[in-house]
Amino acid sequence: MSKQWDTHRTPMSVPVPECACACPRCLSPNLHMRQLDRIVGYRRRPNSTDERHAMRSLLLSLLSTLLATGLWADVRLPSLFGDHMVVQRDRPVHIWGWADPGESVGVIFRGQEATVLASAEGRWEVYLEPGAAGGPFELALQGKNSLRVNDILVGDIWVGSGQSNMDWPLERCADATNEIAAAHHPGIRYFKLTRAAANAPTDDVEGEWRILTPETAAELSGVAYFFARHLHGELGIPFGIIHSAWGGTAAEAWTGSRALLADPSLAEIVAEFDAEAERDKPRHESALADWEKLAAAAKAAGEDAPQEPWKPRTMHPWNRPASLFNAMIAPLTAFPIRGVIWYPGENNANRGEALIYRRLFRSMIEDWRHAWGQGAFPFLFVQLASYGRVSATSMWPELREAQAMALGLVGTGMAVTIDIGDSTDIHP
Repeated sequence: MSKQWDTHRTPMSVPVPECACACPRCLSPNLHMRQLDRIVGYRRRPNSTDERHAMRSLLLSLLSTLLATGLWADVRLPSLFGDHMVVQRDRPVHIWGWADPGESVGVIFRGQEATVLASAEGRWEVYLEPGAAGGPFELALQGKNSLRVNDILVGDIWVGSGQSNMDWPLERCADATNEIAAAHHPGIRYFKLTRAAANAPTDDVEGEWRILTPETAAELSGVAYFFARHLHGELGIPFGIIHSAWGGTAAEAWTGSRALLADPSLAEIVAEFDAEAERDKPRHESALADWEKLAAAAKAAGEDAPQEPWKPRTMHPWNRPASLFNAMIAPLTAFPIRGVIWYPGENNANRGEALIYRRLFRSMIEDWRHAWGQGAFPFLFVQLASYGRVSATSMWPELREAQAMALGLVGTGMAVTIDIGDSTDIHP
């Protein structure tokens, strides 16, 4: 949809203080040479040109060290704030970041201005009034340094999460060549997170906003692409997708510790994982040591080394309960959204966890809603499709039932796919 959003644009002009004495302040963040003089304790005037040059070199070296160690920190935004981003319409605009403790930060967006002081921990945040869909706009910030974020649209933002079926890129979907060639949608933007796992909630992610074009569309989730294209066309407003998915992962990894430990049946999942991890580590280390000896002997004999032992699942950080919530969901929850699309749950079905999934999936949905603090935002998910190559011990039918039971939560919706797709492909 090649449309110029016809909402007003307010020119942004944030003055940057200038230094009047040609000192290094002109080349560095608001630090005067006389301040450096006091820091290093110079008390006398240099008597020679060489001495003055030596002093200047020392001071500039000190300045570089101070900046490198972060003693004077620039105002900084999370990665979610970048050129081509989308802001959620009709909700307060939450802008936050980091700066020096006590530093004054000025924010201007869409004609609104706010000033805030950074906390003792160096964090600051402002809330601006909600606005209707439109753009492009500019976000300007002024502290000891200045920042600008350009080409911002205001519309609807959805998080696309789950495992491999959500992660499946458009370039591997049916008729991919034609779909990618036709992906001229400047009003659709997407942010693809770099995969990460963490033992505790983090406050930022890696990634960048991209405009949906034939040059960028290939890597976007196919499910998210068709979802965004349809709603963008129906609603006629800008659309943003935050792509936060990882193939082969389990629902407990996407659920926060707060929710897992609050329910005794889910806390047992955490306890069992930790116990399994304690058993797996020495076993794997022993197997690895044996393999290294065999590999060395094979190399000495001019033979191929045997296959290295597989790591058990507990030694992969992305399998740990809450690890993906900590790294790939928690940092997003300060950013207002319209809703979530989720697809699906094969990992839990294949490990025979369909019955506990009845509680786990509902708890995950409620946990995300609690973390965002927006109430019961729409949470739409895909029921497991038909797949004819599951083992006799898998619990796919039971997991489908567990997914359907989540419809008891307000604001949920389920797409039934058992009658479509490819029964020989787990990625229909």
